[in-house]
Amino acid sequence: MRIGLIALAVGLAAPIAAGQSAVRDLPPTYGGGVSSFAVSITINPPQGVAAVGLEDLPPAGWPVSNISNGGARDVQSGKVKWGPYFGSIPSSVTYVLGVPGPASGPSCFDGNVSFDGLDRPITGDACVVGPVPAISEWGALVLGISLLIGGTLVLHQRESNSAVL
Repeated sequence: MRIGLIALAVGLAAPIAAGQSAVRDLPPTYGGGVSSFAVSITINPPQGVAAVGLEDLPPAGWPVSNISNGGARDVQSGKVKWGPYFGSIPSSVTYVLGVPGPASGPSCFDGNVSFDGLDRPITGDACVVGPVPAISEWGALVLGISLLIGGTLVLHQRESNSAVL
């Protein structure tokens, strides 16, 4: 007679409830003489959590400085990373992001928070809006005439700083 033993492992990880998250706060716009701005992430951990880690990915090529709470920039991935924190978890983390000179339009972020190994996306503000490149008077006239006669609007950015007449 053969006796077999079957072991059954049961995961005890509870789902993360609403309100237990990390929330990013960005200014609504950049530009207009602003050369940098603060990015803040408020941490709302579940009750009884043992470990928390965060990583946030700012727009590529934007310089990062003044990372709070022992965080660091991972040069390879471009992410700003904090933790893992065990026991004492900060209520928020911050960093300062420099605005590159040629930046325009919306610039977006992506990040995750981990509560005891369960990952969730960072919520809150995902994008910050920058200045829209100006259109010249001639460009506006050509655009208006083109749209008036049923043309198609195609937008592109020109690299030249010289005026076109």
